[in-house]
Amino acid sequence: MGSRLNIGIYIGPNDLDIAAWLNMLQENGLSRATWIRGLICAHSLGRPLMIGCISTNPPEPAKPEPKHANRQLLFGVGDSQAAKKEQYSYGWQVRGPNREFIVGSIANVSISKNSVLPILDEVWANGHAVATFVKSLIRQNLAYASTPIPPSADELRATFTEFNIKQSKVKVPERVERKRQKPGRRPADLAQNRNPTPPQQKVALAPAEPPHEKKKNPLLSLV
Repeated sequence: MGSRLNIGIYIGPNDLDIAAWLNMLQENGLSRATWIRGLICAHSLGRPLMIGCISTNPPEPAKPEPKHANRQLLFGVGDSQAAKKEQYSYGWQVRGPNREFIVGSIANVSISKNSVLPILDEVWANGHAVATFVKSLIRQNLAYASTPIPPSADELRATFTEFNIKQSKVKVPERVERKRQKPGRRPADLAQNRNPTPPQQKVALAPAEPPHEKKKNPLLSLV
């Protein structure tokens, strides 16, 4: 993972509580990235975080209807008026009529704090999906009431302060520097120079015997 992590939280049929919480943040002008980052910090501290209350019986968001074809005729004959704007938004994001999160929506969250990213890296290294981990944090800290109650920023600031203090007390182990040696002079070479091996003595070879001369027959001189 780099210096920024983008999390796509998919809203499925069983995630109406997640959608209700995200819509509550959106209606009150609260940043979902900030509150999700607060949930991660509270998880690292081992403490809960009050992130507000949603209704005990949230209304089921309507499902988007399929797009209708634009039945415009050429040359201004018949129904040549432009089609009315669709009630739902289509494309990469599926939203409701008021831009609320519904079934099929994807809530994008960008985390860029270097102190929080190692926690998500560990979640990823343990084989867990980051979006599923964030959903579990929301459900663990979410409360229910007869009417929705948005969260208060006081406890969020206290969580960030406690988390920053804890991070400042973490001591990073000092890096052990290795002693560098001059290039071209290894310890093995120095040991060989201190105790040089004596040169091998050449063994003197015996002189080669002269070739034997053939003796002439004395009878040949009488011929």
